[in-house]
Amino acid sequence: MPSLNSTKARVLEIIRKGAIVLLVLLLLFILIKALTPLKNIIFPDSSSIPKIAFGKLPAISFPEGSENRNFTYTLDTITGLLPKLPSTIKVYKIVPTVPNLLALQRTQDKIRGIGFAKEGTQISKDSYQWVEESPPKTITIDIFSSDFTFSTPFMNSQFLETFENSNELNEATEEARSFLAAMSLFPKDIGDEKTKTAQFSIINNSLTPATSISSTNIVRVDFFQKNIDNLPIYYKGGLTSSINLLVGKEQNMLKVVEAHYSYKEISSDSSTYGIKTASEAFIQLKQGKAYIASYPQENEISIKNVSLGYYADESEYLMPVIIFQGVNFIAYVSGVRDEWISN
Repeated sequence: MPSLNSTKARVLEIIRKGAIVLLVLLLLFILIKALTPLKNIIFPDSSSIPKIAFGKLPAISFPEGSENRNFTYTLDTITGLLPKLPSTIKVYKIVPTVPNLLALQRTQDKIRGIGFAKEGTQISKDSYQWVEESPPKTITIDIFSSDFTFSTPFMNSQFLETFENSNELNEATEEARSFLAAMSLFPKDIGDEKTKTAQFSIINNSLTPATSISSTNIVRVDFFQKNIDNLPIYYKGGLTSSINLLVGKEQNMLKVVEAHYSYKEISSDSSTYGIKTASEAFIQLKQGKAYIASYPQENEISIKNVSLGYYADESEYLMPVIIFQGVNFIAYVSGVRDEWISN
């Protein structure tokens, strides 16, 4: 039978060996943590290495006339810090517009669905215009891309009525959707949950935000494309879309009185590119190297949110942008690192 001293010695030996094992494990953990950054430098994760399959990309063609006032910026995010953005992001190819000998006839078929029967007039290489006198309306459309503007003299209409209830506001969205569907132009990648509406009154021949349903003459409907890789798509209007329609009410019926349509189909062909950090983009914003899509009267801008998204323009690529938002303020900074942008 073991003595008390021998049992005590065995217990102490077990404790000593256990402590050594714990110490070795702790040292291994510290060593792994210390060497991981070095390992990532020597053997980086392949998913973080940009593929750059398209070579250098064209610069984003932001609209002319971006506001160049001397804004001063302060950071007022929830954390008080700029977010950490991923090091790479996908750039997508846009499905190209292909000229077609039947394009003019197909366009005529499209606009016949919204009441245009006469022959169109060519006004530029790819654009034609159709005009109807009764009721008066005009459409100008690119016969290859199908981008168009549609207008009526609704501002001067004596028959325009005000909306009566919230159901009619909801029906305005369906009327806008039906208008595009009649032209076979309602895109498949529209996100229904992203659709926005805004109410307006007509005062002194201009649209003014309505104060109530009963003062609403026009409902603007904006359709947005679905997110790509969980990132939203932005357009030159900032928080508005390049697919937008105005819906009015005449003789107790809803009708589209104006429409603007510019749509780019996004292909599945993509490649990863390195992107700027939020700090680098913020510096470029301060340097005036950004497109300011919306801004307030004040020159002092408080940045409330910084995020990543895509920008849809006339380019052959869907390009990432870093978005800076404040009260009545939104600005885009091109996201792809400058060394991969053509001069």
